Amino acid sequence: MDKDWILKVGIWMEIVKNNLIWNPGEIIYKIDSKPNGIFIVVSGLVNIYSRDGLLLNSIGEKELLGETSTILNKKRSVTAKAGPSGASAIHINKETLEVALRKNKAL
Repeated sequence: MDKDWILKVGIWMEIVKNNLIWNPGEIIYKIDSKPNGIFIVVSGLVNIYSRDGLLLNSIGEKELLGETSTILNKKRSVTAKAGPSGASAIHINKETLEVALRKNKAL
């Protein structure tokens, strides 16, 4: 996989060591949980569910999830679960994201 796209978002390459892997159906985060950062999907799909369990969306490779609640500092408004073949993502914790946003005015 071409990891050069990570550099384009202006965040240090060392975040690659924060790669997380989930089994099919595994919960990534639950609705109403406190945000701890954002995720960039590397492989697989992440399914997004409403409070009632309705599938709202599926997020794939190179897409972000968790960014809204993290940036707004609000509880998660949806539940995220790994898709049918599992998923992997790079996690960028809230503090690292805030530093990157302060240092890079383009973000």
